Amino acid sequence: MLFFDGLSWLTIWVVLSVFGLMALSAISAHRSITFVILGVAFLGSTILLTFVGNILLFLILWELSATIGWAIGRNCLRSFNSALGPLATNWTGSFGTIAMVVLVVLLFVQSGTTTIEDIRTTTPALAAALLLTAILFKSLGFITIAWFPGHHRVFTVSNALLATAGVAVVGLYPYLRLTRSMLAPHSGWQDIVVWTTLSVAFLFALAALKERDLFRICSFIAFGQFCVLIAGFTLSNQYARQATSVGLFTYVASVIGLFLVAGLVNQVTANRVIGQEPRLIAKHPVLGILFLILAMSVSGLPPMASFSTKMLITVGLFEPRQPYSVLWIGFWLITAIACLRAFQLAFVHVDDATPSRATSFHGAGWLALAPPMLIAALLISEILWQQDILVWLKPFMLTLLG
Repeated sequence: MLFFDGLSWLTIWVVLSVFGLMALSAISAHRSITFVILGVAFLGSTILLTFVGNILLFLILWELSATIGWAIGRNCLRSFNSALGPLATNWTGSFGTIAMVVLVVLLFVQSGTTTIEDIRTTTPALAAALLLTAILFKSLGFITIAWFPGHHRVFTVSNALLATAGVAVVGLYPYLRLTRSMLAPHSGWQDIVVWTTLSVAFLFALAALKERDLFRICSFIAFGQFCVLIAGFTLSNQYARQATSVGLFTYVASVIGLFLVAGLVNQVTANRVIGQEPRLIAKHPVLGILFLILAMSVSGLPPMASFSTKMLITVGLFEPRQPYSVLWIGFWLITAIACLRAFQLAFVHVDDATPSRATSFHGAGWLALAPPMLIAALLISEILWQQDILVWLKPFMLTLLG
């Protein structure tokens, strides 16, 4: 009933690293002790989830991790609607639960075993559709915690944790673990997954482009990037594998930093809606620079190292000669425009601007800038690991030249 491999080890390290940054961000924050306790419980459920080899226990621990994640999100929701506000999120996650339960029953009926590594399916397309439905709805429920306003949401530590470590546990790890065991021998299901994830990512990029709520913009972008990671892991060519191995790090780092900086912007302006603050970058230049670096990284703009990831994904999508590239290129461009638009509205907007009601950091003060500064430094140092910028462009140029 026990199982452990490199994927399990990677997932545990991702959750542990993200939780460490979030604990640092939560210093002097409201209900920080409760957050740390819930974070330790989430880490424990993650370790157990990656250790089990029985699909029934896997389902129970997967749901337990999601429940603890909901508690982490609700920990920072302290307003008049703290009990009822996340109901829409709960309903979203419940669709994922139903899909996962149906999948487990289907796999048991078809294979007659509960051992994950021995499970085989005779309907790979249906199994892939159920698994994709489960992880997308459950992950969306995690990320959309940020949609609900609440008092004492200092530094949005819960949003950053759930949008990275939480999505890795309830979304990315189950997908990779189950597809590797039950779907790897089959073909044809990849098209369903890639088309669906890229379409969803494109729609969320459009939503981010029209949104003015900074928390929702970060949520839309985070979920879209998660969908692209799933599409990249689904493609079996070497370019996609290289891209997603690097892209997992840039996704986690960029989304964490983006949520933390968004929380600080909200704290400084006392307003989630961007475009109402006159030249915030003049008052808080460090905050503006951090936001721009993280926005460029999550968008995959040069010279950030995530640009190479986006290029490799482009080549991976072109290689099978499928028209995936139309959705992918559209998602990439719209996400970049949405991030740069968010920066412009949040930091340099001057039309119809009103003075902010709060102009200083609360709680831990400038210590709150330490985690996003560390993340930005890691992302910038990753650029130096690339030996030559032409290496980024060579596969793409060769593909265009046929």
